[in-house]
Amino acid sequence: MIKYEVIKELGSGAGTVIHLCKKNGEYVVLKELVDSHYFDNLEDELKILSKLSPHKYIVHLQESFVFGNKIYLQYEYYSQGDLYDFIKEYATFDESKALILLSQLTSALLHAKQLGYYHCDIKPENILLRTQNEFVLSDWDLARKEKNTSSSLHYGSS
Repeated sequence: MIKYEVIKELGSGAGTVIHLCKKNGEYVVLKELVDSHYFDNLEDELKILSKLSPHKYIVHLQESFVFGNKIYLQYEYYSQGDLYDFIKEYATFDESKALILLSQLTSALLHAKQLGYYHCDIKPENILLRTQNEFVLSDWDLARKEKNTSSSLHYGSS
């Protein structure tokens, strides 16, 4: 049986809790569904990421599983944190880094659009840093298939 050692909680939102864990000596991120009212969001994220993967600038979903009455998604861990924390720490973001970010973000979004998906929750907290110059778009639980979008509906963070 595979065992996870929970290191710390990284965050929470939309019925889920995000944990940093160790599995077989490697760091991974587990997204745990804690509120069954958000089951559809987690199921959508699983389906969407299975269609979008692999892509260099989209978060890597490694596996999913059910344990007891909980559902888990396991992701690759990006130790550099997210864009929000990077901006808070360094306060500036030079033009060359901004161009790199926009190029990579555009690549991820175009890939998703070509497959008919829209992210719907782009914000600094959902842009992870693989390295200081390589970004990964995460948190696809609010993404929508092209035919399911409507300008009258609200998606994403307030």
